[in-house]
Amino acid sequence: MKTYDLKDIEVFGRGFLSLYEALGNLQTFAENIFQENKIGTKNSKGIYEIIPDNWYPMDQSLTFYNAIKEKIGLRTLTNVGKKIIEKAMFPPGMDSIEKGLESLNIAYHMNHRKNGKVMFDPATGIILSGIGSFKLELTPGKKEAILVCENPYPSEFDEGIITGMAKKFQPEAVVTLDTTKPTRRKGGDSCTFKIKW
Repeated sequence: MKTYDLKDIEVFGRGFLSLYEALGNLQTFAENIFQENKIGTKNSKGIYEIIPDNWYPMDQSLTFYNAIKEKIGLRTLTNVGKKIIEKAMFPPGMDSIEKGLESLNIAYHMNHRKNGKVMFDPATGIILSGIGSFKLELTPGKKEAILVCENPYPSEFDEGIITGMAKKFQPEAVVTLDTTKPTRRKGGDSCTFKIKW
């Protein structure tokens, strides 16, 4: 499995906060993870919390995901991924499933920054490297696509993000992991998802 140097990478608070909100009645569990791992911003009462417009070290985000994976389960990670679609920053002009899926790589980089610089520059279209990517291949003439996710986040979380985006435009969309390809679930560097609508 590929390793990433994340020491100078940060995650935008709004996306991180949606993880917390997606846990619903398990938010107390999330609060305990924040306290145990000193994730977030310490408030005047000494409690760690996520402030939407702040930036947080990416390794804190991954610690949070891994705690969910180990203590609550994989299905919760998928549900959290779906919830991200409601809160994270996305580029304008998304009005179809194709455009929504195409925007995932840009949105992924818009919600991360490296050395204090947001990893996607809308003025130049330049994407900074360091956190992997979402690579989309639309199937011409068919209502289907392949999306390869190569990043440090859990595969189940990516599946949730893709499902949330696809269903935003096509409620009947189906997202499945291509088990004939390498997968991070079994130590691979990436996961390949099939999307049909």
